[in-house]
Amino acid sequence: MDLKFSSQYDGSRNAAHDVLGPPDVLPRSGDLDGAWAPRETNKGYEWVSVRFAAPTAASAVVWAETYNPGAVVRVDDVSDPSNPVALWQGRATVTSLPADVAQVALVAPRTISAIRLVLDTRLVAGWNEIDAIGLIPAER
Repeated sequence: MDLKFSSQYDGSRNAAHDVLGPPDVLPRSGDLDGAWAPRETNKGYEWVSVRFAAPTAASAVVWAETYNPGAVVRVDDVSDPSNPVALWQGRATVTSLPADVAQVALVAPRTISAIRLVLDTRLVAGWNEIDAIGLIPAER
């Protein structure tokens, strides 16, 4: 898996590599090691992208927010970095839950090898932490 990001809290604590693989923090929530956090709170736009080991015919994109959920404002397919495709854009319903598993269903199955989540950290005060990013395979 390949990884790119706008910033990270630290190279070892709340680092960008923490979004790779299955969740490390869920079902727990809070400001915990094991989930990516941007370097600063309430700064504005931040992003993290993952390239999966193999392209997947997906029906949805899913991610785990384990602290102050609701800051994700866009989900992009960046399988072709020179031609990103916005799969969803808007404002998620902010809940009072301390953690959330969010999902964007795709209109039709799409083969995806890389996803970028864009956060607006001004929307939800405090650290906005992402534990994992994944794809839900399309049924065959």
